[in-house]
Amino acid sequence: MEVAHPSVSVVIPTYKRFDLLRRSINSVLNQSYSGWELILSDDEQSSGATWEYISELATRDSRVRVFRNPGPHGQVGNVNFALQQARGEWIKLCYDDDVLRPDCLTEFMSAVSTYTNVAIVSCMADHYMSGKLVKQDRRGKERLELIPSKTAHYAMYLQDVEIGIPTQVFVRRTAIENGAYLTCLNNKILYAVDTLWFANILKYGDLLLLNKVLIEEHQGDHASLTSSVRQDESVLDSEMRMLKEVLYDYVDPEFLPPSVVVMKQSNNLMRAVHRLKCLRIVDAFFLLIRSWHPLAWVITFKWFLRRLFPGHFYQVPRI
Repeated sequence: MEVAHPSVSVVIPTYKRFDLLRRSINSVLNQSYSGWELILSDDEQSSGATWEYISELATRDSRVRVFRNPGPHGQVGNVNFALQQARGEWIKLCYDDDVLRPDCLTEFMSAVSTYTNVAIVSCMADHYMSGKLVKQDRRGKERLELIPSKTAHYAMYLQDVEIGIPTQVFVRRTAIENGAYLTCLNNKILYAVDTLWFANILKYGDLLLLNKVLIEEHQGDHASLTSSVRQDESVLDSEMRMLKEVLYDYVDPEFLPPSVVVMKQSNNLMRAVHRLKCLRIVDAFFLLIRSWHPLAWVITFKWFLRRLFPGHFYQVPRI
């Protein structure tokens, strides 16, 4: 069954993960919502099991469109190429190891039906490691919470909102067409590209939080940007501090945002909390002693309270 004018383009970029990819594809085929197309972009240059499988699938199901990424290669290049192939009003990105719950697209389409200026919607996720559930997202008091574009960048700067991973978001295609692609800032940002991408999308509309678990993030023995970051947290720490400089320029000056220096110190404190949770006392200590500004401690304390009590202690109001 071909959908001539799909409302949703589900985009799955893939690279040498045939077994995992089949699970992701099946989660799309089993959606309760029917107005979708599936775009598969293979970053492997030689024809392997993945290309053979998706090509055969496309011959059986006209809703499936397959492409071989011509370059640039790598995760960012492959995602951007796949996004360019979308025809739907909305784009649902799904990495090839993740899974959409059966009602995922139905819930997203229902959520955006009453909001005309939304550019990106973020749902909640269950997070799995080697098949074991290790984390369940918790946030918000209401099913739907809107943060206007003007204040959404401020919320991101303060780390007052958690948008999640790319598989959690639903993006209006016009934001992509206007230039909101993934970027590494000339290789200055390699691991935090997701956050930068979300900030760019929010230049073109509001952020809607859909506080329901609609996807599963799966990590295991495979290599990914996220897992590689954990092997070099100093790189991630550095990038997160650099992001504060970038996000500061997105914030409307009328909010009188805390300085970049303060927010970098707050980021140190947040990372120290993570180190303490992992019982890495020495690492946490060195981050703590680099964070002397009182406002950084206040901002971090509010962040900590939000994590303990989801839906409370917001610094940026929800509508």
